Amino acid sequence: MIRQIVAVLVGIVVCGLVVGLVEMLNLRFHPAPPGMDFHDAAQVAAHVAALPAAAFGIVLAAWTLGSFVGGAAAAHLSRTWPRACALGVAAFMLAGVAYNVVMLPHPLWMSVLGLVLPVSAALLGARLASGKTA
Repeated sequence: MIRQIVAVLVGIVVCGLVVGLVEMLNLRFHPAPPGMDFHDAAQVAAHVAALPAAAFGIVLAAWTLGSFVGGAAAAHLSRTWPRACALGVAAFMLAGVAYNVVMLPHPLWMSVLGLVLPVSAALLGARLASGKTA
């Protein structure tokens, strides 16, 4: 049981690192305006609302890739419960996506895909990492 808990925790950390790295790239393409106060929710929401669809696509890719890699890491470390551990990582990602979608304005397509793709990606990562075909 300890192995599965550690596997999920490592998967969550890996997922967070991947999401952070991809979203840092997004900031290179779509930087915040100079002087923006990130503690002012209204300023952040206005900035997010003005972003192009490509910026949202990159964030969605970050969520999906993070879930895939984190799910694969958790599954690989778990050995006995790869899918359950990958789903633990996906649950963490879904909580983050739900919070993000509620707090900031997002297009509907991103909200829907953000709640579907991380689970699918984590399970695919688990399948590939565990070497199981079923």
